[in-house]
Amino acid sequence: RLEQVLLNLINNAIKFSDRGSVRITAKISASNPQLAEIAVIDTGIGIPANEQAHIFESFTQVYPQTGRKASGTGLGLSITRRLVELHGGRIAVHSRPHEGATFTFTLPLAPIPIDQSLESTPDRSTDSQPARTARQSIDDTISIFRTDATLTIPRRQPTEVESNVNFEVVNENPADKQSVRTDSRQNTHPWILLVDDDPINLEVMHDHLQLARYKTRSTSDPLQARDILNTEAPPDLIVLDMMMPFISGLDLAREIRTQYDLLTVPILMVTARAHTADLLAAMDAGANDYITRPFEREEFIMRVQNLVELSRNRHLNLTSESRIIEATRLERARINSELHDHLGASLTDLVHLSKTALKNENIDAAFAEKLYARVKQAVHLLRTDMLDLESIDLLEADFLDGLNLILLRRYVDADREIDFQSTVNEPLILPEPLLSTLNAIYKEIATNDIKYGRGRPRWEFSILAGELLLNFTGLSEYKLARHGTGRGTSGLLHRLSTIGGSMQISMDDDAGQKFPYSIQIRVRVPIRMAESHPRVRTEQHPGITT
Repeated sequence: RLEQVLLNLINNAIKFSDRGSVRITAKISASNPQLAEIAVIDTGIGIPANEQAHIFESFTQVYPQTGRKASGTGLGLSITRRLVELHGGRIAVHSRPHEGATFTFTLPLAPIPIDQSLESTPDRSTDSQPARTARQSIDDTISIFRTDATLTIPRRQPTEVESNVNFEVVNENPADKQSVRTDSRQNTHPWILLVDDDPINLEVMHDHLQLARYKTRSTSDPLQARDILNTEAPPDLIVLDMMMPFISGLDLAREIRTQYDLLTVPILMVTARAHTADLLAAMDAGANDYITRPFEREEFIMRVQNLVELSRNRHLNLTSESRIIEATRLERARINSELHDHLGASLTDLVHLSKTALKNENIDAAFAEKLYARVKQAVHLLRTDMLDLESIDLLEADFLDGLNLILLRRYVDADREIDFQSTVNEPLILPEPLLSTLNAIYKEIATNDIKYGRGRPRWEFSILAGELLLNFTGLSEYKLARHGTGRGTSGLLHRLSTIGGSMQISMDDDAGQKFPYSIQIRVRVPIRMAESHPRVRTEQHPGITT
């Protein structure tokens, strides 16, 4: 209770002091040696004389006309007076406007033998254990608020404890750093990042979570929280104060959401403001949940537990999905190897036998030619299937890089060149079935160009407003009136419709136009990138309009 009284008074002193100092003294009362007299002295804006009589009443706030940002319910000093009086003490205030305020309260001392009292002890080294304990309690209370401030206890006045208190918040405990795991998802107990500029709030949340067997790391600096998220493994949950200096909780939440989605790193926003507008602002900034102070421990732990389980389940699902993808890749590699080693070898033997049959006069020539053609066709189909299996691995690693290699291989086989351009500078990881559908669409475009096209086509890719854009330009001998659309084009349009895409084709096939004529194909497809991989930086290509 003494700590609660001191914290209420010190918080008020800091709140209403823009500059100067906050000083805490503790001494034996000169009028009654059985009482301790403790004072909190600030250099703030002071309290008018006509308001001092009401300062300890419930729901009283003396400074509504100042326009200060200080918030509260007007109960702090009322509760402080009640606590002091319940313990047999009294509290009073002395202040003048613009000259600071001094809040002084008394509390009964614990009974100790007179020969061990503070007054009879000139040397600090021979203090009694109760006196040392009382002084240490005050020291500990003051140390909650100081950063690099030193605690001064003048030897000329052994009955007085004094400290100047900075207006900065407490730094995080270095011991917390040592207890944080490097990979939160593999540890038995989840770890939670606490970000709040109020050291008391951090201490309360830390204690609640420690009792619930959660590991925590606390920081009062939002800039340091940003560094932690940029350099270390992500936490299972971030508990974030909405109102902080330099960077607000809302701004920090928006930054976090550019790195992690709602399920990978949930955010619990904490604030003393309970307005609907604040709730909506928190959710709009990327918070998963919202809790207002003061809160019950059980409610806080329940909300934390729900969000941590959400994060853990998300990680388990991604891990299972990664294992399935890896198992699929290994199975494709095994099938490819068996096709190459067994079926491929048999078909190679058949090619040699069919060539020999062509030269054998005792074998019907028509039959030998037919056999040779069928064997060559089988070898071609086998090679195509094996390349398709390899293509999937290439596309999964980076869709555009993989597509570049696949198209290059196809055009080289057709004795053609290709100009492949992309403004996407990071790996593009696409989920299924989007990956397979896009592969089939681009494969159909390449097939038609290899069949009807001439020269060196240009395949140009970019990402704009969540869409993957293809701008294909080339020369073609395709004539719509002569060749029609065909099943390939119909299939291509159907595939595009299943993924919400669109296609535009422009051809200069006027009657007087000579072959080959120019053709341009624009394909737009909305994409959802795989969430377990880095986000792709998008750029608008100057040659594409929306």
